[in-house]
Amino acid sequence: MRVLNQKNKIGNFKSSAINLRQLFLLGVTALLLCGLNATGASAQAKNVYITPDGGGSGICTTGTQAPAWFNNGANWGSGANQIGPGTIVHLCGTFNAPAGADSFLQFQAGGTSGNPITLLWEAGTIVQSPYFSNVHGGIDLNGNSWITLDGGTNGTVQNTANGTGLANQNPSVLIGGLGSNITIKNLSAINVYVHNNGDANGGGTYALYARGSSNLTVGPNNTFTQCDVCVYYVFDGGETNLAITGNSFSSANQDIELGPANTGNKVMTGIRVDHNTATNWVNWDDVGDDYHHNFFHPFTNTSGSSIVGTLQIYDNTLSGNMGVHATSMIFLENNNSGAGGTMGTWYVFNNTFNKTNANVPTSSGMVAVMPANGFLLNNTFLDAGGSGDNAYVSFHAYANASGWTLKDNVFQGGAYMVYDEAGNPIADRNVYYNSASNTPWILGTNFIGSLSAWQAACGCDPGSVTTNPLLNPDFTIGTGSSAASLGANLTSLNITSLDSDRLGVARPATGAWSSGANQLNSAASAQPPSPPTGLTAIVN
Repeated sequence: MRVLNQKNKIGNFKSSAINLRQLFLLGVTALLLCGLNATGASAQAKNVYITPDGGGSGICTTGTQAPAWFNNGANWGSGANQIGPGTIVHLCGTFNAPAGADSFLQFQAGGTSGNPITLLWEAGTIVQSPYFSNVHGGIDLNGNSWITLDGGTNGTVQNTANGTGLANQNPSVLIGGLGSNITIKNLSAINVYVHNNGDANGGGTYALYARGSSNLTVGPNNTFTQCDVCVYYVFDGGETNLAITGNSFSSANQDIELGPANTGNKVMTGIRVDHNTATNWVNWDDVGDDYHHNFFHPFTNTSGSSIVGTLQIYDNTLSGNMGVHATSMIFLENNNSGAGGTMGTWYVFNNTFNKTNANVPTSSGMVAVMPANGFLLNNTFLDAGGSGDNAYVSFHAYANASGWTLKDNVFQGGAYMVYDEAGNPIADRNVYYNSASNTPWILGTNFIGSLSAWQAACGCDPGSVTTNPLLNPDFTIGTGSSAASLGANLTSLNITSLDSDRLGVARPATGAWSSGANQLNSAASAQPPSPPTGLTAIVN
């Protein structure tokens, strides 16, 4: 009996073990089914399709919705048929918003880290209005974060009738309401205000308006045209990491402008502007001198504001007619007559500055009102020139921009190549060629007519020359150029992007570099395409 009882116990244990195993397998099965169901729900919400009227268009043929559905907060969340983290919202067709439309497409929530919400323009998709409102913009991110706007192959957002001689002359914003962790790429944001010479209207027209946005990436492959300011960025304090990279700009008053809101202690940290092309600002001239043209204009105009951290401007291709009222292609400004805030150290390298008009008094390249101790390295300045009242400066450092380092640059043409008001530049291995005046340098208040006199006055530039750099039309240099092996090797600065030239060709790890933006034998075929010109409003 004892044995039988023992056997019975063993049998009971086996039976219990089998039951436990069955329960375990049932539990696992249930979990897997739940997971599959969750996956299925997630997959259903992975793609949402929006068309102008909710009907089928292009690849948007199943389960399509109209813009009003997108704008309804009830359709955003974690449900199977809702827009949530990881969802791709596809736009198909031509969306015609009424004149003055505000928040025509308005985000009701944001994504999460690793799972942004993406608004994707399918091929040929256009979102347009005669003019969008300047309150929240045509596409309104509504302060939400972790969002990607992707223009796909040829997506467009535009105004169709706002500009000189058109039906409307109104302030307008195409894209606004940005939160943080935003990426905008592959999108044409164009014709915000199609401006012709002499028109005093057009102010407050922005392709992209961002305020208080950290970790914002604009690019690559966006096209911006016809704006007062194409990318306008305002910081309230605490923002970090703005990258504007790989875009094309044309026919704007200012391509990029950023600065603090009007009052208080505001600090912006980390800015990178690189691999952009920009051309032609002249169409924003007007009799009243209302618009001062620039490619990139950061400023700190309040006493409590500052721009700090890693600040880099590199590999940009800037060329064209700057017009009568340009300041410069790059304008680092502290206004209020010097009573504004501060800036950290800017590194400006591998850029080409090509002012093609000689008839007006504008800088061809860069004005630094501040800060002190910046770096201007391996840039190429080509200035069509101008004499007398039309003879302005390729690089102008104000008194508060003291101690700038100018190395390995090529200055060609123009009247005054370097104007250093503080009188203490750190310069060497530059090419100064073919000035349009007999005084290519200004140090303090002294106009200087020869390289030897400049070297003696500034105590700098011992290895610089005034011989022909033999620049090709695309700014590459050939054998025999005075710039070919003139440059100092700057690898010790530990700036990774500087160790390659503007076209991505590696500079020598040891030995001399070429001066200018391009290394000797750099491939012209690697040069990025020129930005579009002559674009006008398209009415569909």
